[in-house]
Amino acid sequence: MIPVAILALALGHGHFIHEAAIELFTVCLLFPLLLGLGLLIEPPPVLAGVFSYFGDISYAVYALHVAVLTVMSYMISKLGLSMAEGGTLFIVFVVGAATIAVHAIDAPLRKEISRRLALRNSAIPVTL
Repeated sequence: MIPVAILALALGHGHFIHEAAIELFTVCLLFPLLLGLGLLIEPPPVLAGVFSYFGDISYAVYALHVAVLTVMSYMISKLGLSMAEGGTLFIVFVVGAATIAVHAIDAPLRKEISRRLALRNSAIPVTL
């Protein structure tokens, strides 16, 4: 990992070096630290539902964030919003889109697939 980091920094020029250093810090240090903290710290019972909800929609957020960001970046530039306003709007839209996707598409499809698999498995003859 360290040789890759050194090579990336050595090949970089100007602004790229700064971006590469931030990305390396994020991937090599920050993300593992956040993952470790997540494994060690249990959310308070009052927030357990919120954490569970965000866990339920997390894959949809991952799957949709680029599409939402593409549309939102155009809207943000046209509306002349600040970075903070645009970022807040992006979070609202991506969480909303993920929630709709999970409740309108993912959950019903999983339920139907589970139902069909249960029917198919129930028709398998039992041999003794």
